[in-house]
Amino acid sequence: MGNFLVAIQQFAQAMTHGSVSGFEMQKKRILIRDSDKLPVFYVLIIDQKSKIANKEKKLEDLITKVKQAFEKQYNEDAITSWDGDAAAFCEFKNRFDKL
Repeated sequence: MGNFLVAIQQFAQAMTHGSVSGFEMQKKRILIRDSDKLPVFYVLIIDQKSKIANKEKKLEDLITKVKQAFEKQYNEDAITSWDGDAAAFCEFKNRFDKL
C-alpha cells in the first residue's frame, strides 16, 4: 500500500495544476486532483464496472465537489498541523456521503 501511495503522490505532483488526471489499474479507475488552497491531493477510486466510471464529466464534477466541501470544512492550519490520525477528518465522512 505504501508504494501505491508514493506512486499516486508522484503522479499528482507531475500533473498540471488545477487539472483532473486519471489512470486505470486493476479494474479501478483512479482520478487525482490537486488543491489550489491546501497542501493536499484528492483521489477518487471507482470500480470500472460502475455506472459512472466512463462518464468523465460526472467524475470530474464529483471530485470537484469533494474538493470544495473539504476546503470549506478544513483550513490550511488544520492540514499542516495534522498528526496523522485519520479520526481528525471523521466529520467529513457525513458530508461526503451527502455529495
